[in-house]
Amino acid sequence: MPRTPRARAPLPLARRLGLVVLGGQVLEITVTAHLGQVLNLATFEAAEGIAGRLGVTPTLDLIASLTTDKGVKAWAKLARRAVEARNHTIHTPWFEDPETHQLGILERRPRVRRVYRSPKEVQRTIDLLQQAGRDGAALVTIDLELPPKPE
Repeated sequence: MPRTPRARAPLPLARRLGLVVLGGQVLEITVTAHLGQVLNLATFEAAEGIAGRLGVTPTLDLIASLTTDKGVKAWAKLARRAVEARNHTIHTPWFEDPETHQLGILERRPRVRRVYRSPKEVQRTIDLLQQAGRDGAALVTIDLELPPKPE
């Protein structure tokens, strides 16, 4: 007998923030693989050494400037948006209202103020990171040699 799908309970905000971190890491790995592809590097470690020194956004800019592939250029633009959303979510100070226990961020521009955030807002960042990760992975056409597994 087929199972009846259950409605999923909303993820707590703290768990969603963890998914933002994970999505950012997956995207960084994808960006590194693309760098290895456009530079024709043999190993992931070589690409990681370069990308690690540049940072994610400059690496995306380098990839976009070195490729003629319109799909990769469009993906790099999407990935930049995802990185900006991730950075805003992760690097903005969070607070919990002591009375309502609602979570929010402290915006610093134009002046410091409290802005309450809903889990749906953070979910949009997760979705953008996942889309950029999936789309980027679909465009990688080489297999970079990965470091050996630890023993």
